Amino acid sequence: SDTNILLHVAADRSRAYGISIPRDSLVTRPACGKDDQIPAEENATWNDAFTLGKEGCTVEQFEYNTGVRVDGFVTLDFNGFKDMVDAIDGVPICLPFDIDDPEHDIFLKAGEREISGDEALDYVRVRNVGTGSDLSRITRQQAFIAAMTKKVSSSGTLARPDKVLSFLTAATKSLTISENMSNLTQLVGIGLSLQDVGLDKVQFLTVPVADFPIGDPNWGRVQWTEESEEL
Repeated sequence: SDTNILLHVAADRSRAYGISIPRDSLVTRPACGKDDQIPAEENATWNDAFTLGKEGCTVEQFEYNTGVRVDGFVTLDFNGFKDMVDAIDGVPICLPFDIDDPEHDIFLKAGEREISGDEALDYVRVRNVGTGSDLSRITRQQAFIAAMTKKVSSSGTLARPDKVLSFLTAATKSLTISENMSNLTQLVGIGLSLQDVGLDKVQFLTVPVADFPIGDPNWGRVQWTEESEEL
């Protein structure tokens, strides 16, 4: 529930977009779950939908608030994330300053290097740095995924079906996939169809939001702005 990204792949495979949704967004959650047993709620925190009704409620909430149909989903847990990073022998990062978060026992030294395993997980999870906001963490996550995509592409992985299969197999133990995408061969096919998409055509965005003013009972949460409708 920490990280939600809508992946849109153009039908002609000319572009791809990853759109992050801040977990602290306040939205309208429609009634969802089996027989709509989870009641609707106004000003619901975005990630409550996953807590209450897993992927189904999250998808319904997204479609209700955007009018955009979601064709499928993939849920990746922390172990699966580490497995995917380790499968490509780490991801390069460049930290401009040390990250020291004793509350969560996370310390990352500044500099340029490749990280993997628990260190990679700490990098994308840590929140108590800089402004401490979820938005700064989203920016870091997007940069990490971009670096991961670049490494996969530059190593020729997408041009090798066996490597794509190996990469996805590393994470399948920790994946929950919607039924229409649950065949691993289908996922490999999607991956291979993207091999001609240049990295400059893979763009990461974040739903435009604004803070609630101090003193508002919703302070600490964010609201989608008018620009989000255009997005």
